[in-house]
Amino acid sequence: ATSTAHGRCGPTSVEVTASANPSGATGQHGVLISIHNIGREPCSLLGYPVLQLLDERHLALPFAYIEKGGQAVTSAKPRPVALPINGTAYLGFGKYRCDLTGSTAAASLRITLPSDGPRLPITVDLRGDVGKGTADCGPKAPGDPIHVSPHGETVQAFSPQL
Repeated sequence: ATSTAHGRCGPTSVEVTASANPSGATGQHGVLISIHNIGREPCSLLGYPVLQLLDERHLALPFAYIEKGGQAVTSAKPRPVALPINGTAYLGFGKYRCDLTGSTAAASLRITLPSDGPRLPITVDLRGDVGKGTADCGPKAPGDPIHVSPHGETVQAFSPQL
Protein backbone atom coordinates (compact mmCIF):
# COMPACT_ATOMS: atom_id res chain seq x y z
CA ALA A 1 0.00 0.00 0.00
CA THR A 2 1.15 3.54 -0.61
CA SER A 3 -1.24 5.59 1.51
CA THR A 4 0.11 8.31 3.77
CA ALA A 5 -2.99 8.46 6.00
CA HIS A 6 -0.72 7.47 8.89
CA GLY A 7 1.76 9.75 10.61
CA ARG A 8 5.37 9.70 9.50
CA CYS A 9 7.66 7.08 10.99
CA GLY A 10 9.83 8.51 13.74
CA PRO A 11 13.01 7.33 15.45
CA THR A 12 11.19 5.79 18.42
CA SER A 13 8.89 3.66 16.26
CA VAL A 14 11.47 2.06 13.96
CA GLU A 15 14.53 -0.15 14.15
CA VAL A 16 17.15 0.53 11.48
CA THR A 17 19.77 -1.96 10.29
CA ALA A 18 22.32 -1.89 7.47
CA SER A 19 23.83 -4.65 5.35
CA ALA A 20 26.48 -4.67 2.62
CA ASN A 21 25.42 -4.95 -0.99
CA PRO A 22 28.65 -4.86 -3.02
CA SER A 23 28.29 -4.64 -6.77
CA GLY A 24 31.32 -6.69 -7.73
CA ALA A 25 33.38 -5.68 -10.73
CA THR A 26 31.77 -2.25 -11.10
CA GLY A 27 33.62 -0.90 -8.06
CA GLN A 28 30.35 0.20 -6.52
CA HIS A 29 29.67 -0.46 -2.85
CA GLY A 30 26.02 -0.46 -1.90
CA VAL A 31 24.53 -0.43 1.57
CA LEU A 32 20.96 -1.64 2.05
CA ILE A 33 19.15 0.00 4.96
CA SER A 34 16.12 -1.77 6.43
CA ILE A 35 13.56 0.23 8.42
CA HIS A 36 11.35 -2.00 10.55
CA ASN A 37 8.24 -0.61 12.26
CA ILE A 38 8.44 -1.67 15.92
CA GLY A 39 5.79 0.87 16.96
CA ARG A 40 2.21 0.31 17.99
CA GLU A 41 0.75 2.01 14.93
CA PRO A 42 1.29 1.98 11.18
CA CYS A 43 3.42 4.85 9.93
CA SER A 44 4.60 6.21 6.59
CA LEU A 45 7.81 7.23 4.88
CA LEU A 46 8.15 9.72 2.07
CA GLY A 47 11.11 11.18 0.31
CA TYR A 48 14.74 10.85 1.17
CA PRO A 49 16.36 10.44 4.56
CA VAL A 50 19.27 12.65 5.57
CA LEU A 51 22.39 10.47 5.70
CA GLN A 52 25.78 11.19 7.19
CA LEU A 53 28.68 8.74 7.33
CA LEU A 54 30.73 9.02 10.52
CA ASP A 55 34.25 7.95 11.47
CA GLU A 56 35.25 6.11 14.68
CA ARG A 57 35.13 9.41 16.63
CA HIS A 58 31.57 10.06 15.35
CA LEU A 59 32.79 12.92 13.17
CA ALA A 60 31.18 13.39 9.76
CA LEU A 61 33.19 12.22 6.75
CA PRO A 62 33.19 14.91 4.03
CA PHE A 63 31.03 13.30 1.35
CA ALA A 64 28.63 14.91 -1.09
CA TYR A 65 25.18 13.24 -0.85
CA ILE A 66 23.17 13.07 -4.07
CA GLU A 67 19.44 12.27 -4.14
CA LYS A 68 19.34 10.65 -7.54
CA GLY A 69 20.31 7.42 -9.15
CA GLY A 70 23.75 5.99 -9.48
CA GLN A 71 25.22 2.76 -10.73
CA ALA A 72 24.06 0.87 -7.61
CA VAL A 73 21.06 3.04 -6.64
CA THR A 74 17.69 3.57 -8.31
CA SER A 75 16.83 6.81 -10.06
CA ALA A 76 13.12 6.33 -9.26
CA LYS A 77 11.30 9.32 -7.79
CA PRO A 78 10.21 9.15 -4.13
CA ARG A 79 6.71 7.93 -3.43
CA PRO A 80 4.84 7.32 -0.17
CA VAL A 81 5.50 4.02 1.58
CA ALA A 82 3.00 2.79 4.18
CA LEU A 83 4.71 0.80 6.90
CA PRO A 84 2.31 -1.48 8.81
CA ILE A 85 3.08 -2.66 12.34
CA ASN A 86 6.03 -5.09 12.02
CA GLY A 87 6.44 -4.03 8.38
CA THR A 88 9.77 -3.24 6.76
CA ALA A 89 10.76 -0.63 4.17
CA TYR A 90 14.10 -0.25 2.43
CA LEU A 91 16.43 2.38 1.12
CA GLY A 92 20.08 2.45 0.39
CA PHE A 93 23.10 4.31 -0.76
CA GLY A 94 25.94 3.57 -3.09
CA LYS A 95 29.43 4.93 -3.65
CA TYR A 96 32.39 4.05 -5.75
CA ARG A 97 35.20 2.31 -3.86
CA CYS A 98 38.26 4.21 -2.65
CA ASP A 99 41.55 2.50 -3.47
CA LEU A 100 43.76 4.91 -1.52
CA THR A 101 45.59 3.37 1.43
CA GLY A 102 45.19 5.19 4.71
CA SER A 103 41.73 6.48 3.84
CA THR A 104 39.13 6.53 6.61
CA ALA A 105 36.21 4.11 6.32
CA ALA A 106 32.90 4.93 7.95
CA ALA A 107 32.25 3.31 11.33
CA SER A 108 28.61 4.35 11.54
CA LEU A 109 25.77 6.00 9.69
CA ARG A 110 23.59 8.76 11.09
CA ILE A 111 20.18 8.64 9.43
CA THR A 112 17.39 11.14 9.95
CA LEU A 113 14.01 10.11 8.57
CA PRO A 114 11.60 12.68 7.15
CA SER A 115 9.17 13.21 10.02
CA ASP A 116 6.11 15.22 11.08
CA GLY A 117 7.55 15.45 14.59
CA PRO A 118 11.06 15.91 15.93
CA ARG A 119 13.72 14.91 13.42
CA LEU A 120 15.95 12.88 15.69
CA PRO A 121 18.84 10.99 14.09
CA ILE A 122 19.33 7.23 14.40
CA THR A 123 22.87 5.87 14.43
CA VAL A 124 23.62 2.53 12.74
CA ASP A 125 26.89 0.58 13.13
CA LEU A 126 28.75 0.08 9.83
CA ARG A 127 31.86 -1.74 11.02
CA GLY A 128 32.91 -4.90 9.22
CA ASP A 129 31.77 -5.71 5.71
CA VAL A 130 29.08 -3.03 5.70
CA GLY A 131 31.51 -0.15 6.10
CA LYS A 132 34.29 -1.67 4.02
CA GLY A 133 33.56 0.30 0.85
CA THR A 134 32.77 3.61 2.56
CA ALA A 135 36.27 5.09 2.72
CA ASP A 136 36.77 8.81 2.16
CA CYS A 137 38.99 9.40 -0.88
CA GLY A 138 38.93 13.17 -0.68
CA PRO A 139 36.93 15.77 -2.61
CA LYS A 140 36.31 15.24 -6.32
CA ALA A 141 37.64 11.66 -6.18
CA PRO A 142 35.51 9.00 -7.91
CA GLY A 143 34.48 7.65 -4.48
CA ASP A 144 33.32 11.00 -3.12
CA PRO A 145 29.64 11.23 -4.02
CA ILE A 146 27.15 9.10 -2.10
CA HIS A 147 24.05 8.30 -4.18
CA VAL A 148 20.99 7.97 -1.90
CA SER A 149 17.77 6.14 -2.81
CA PRO A 150 14.28 7.09 -1.65
CA HIS A 151 12.34 4.73 0.63
CA GLY A 152 10.82 1.68 -1.06
CA GLU A 153 8.52 -1.22 -0.23
CA THR A 154 10.91 -3.91 -1.50
CA VAL A 155 14.65 -4.52 -1.51
CA GLN A 156 14.60 -4.22 -5.30
CA ALA A 157 13.17 -0.69 -5.02
CA PHE A 158 16.54 0.66 -3.89
CA SER A 159 18.81 -0.85 -6.52
CA PRO A 160 18.30 -1.60 -10.21
CA GLN A 161 20.80 -4.48 -9.86
CA LEU A 162 18.76 -6.58 -7.42
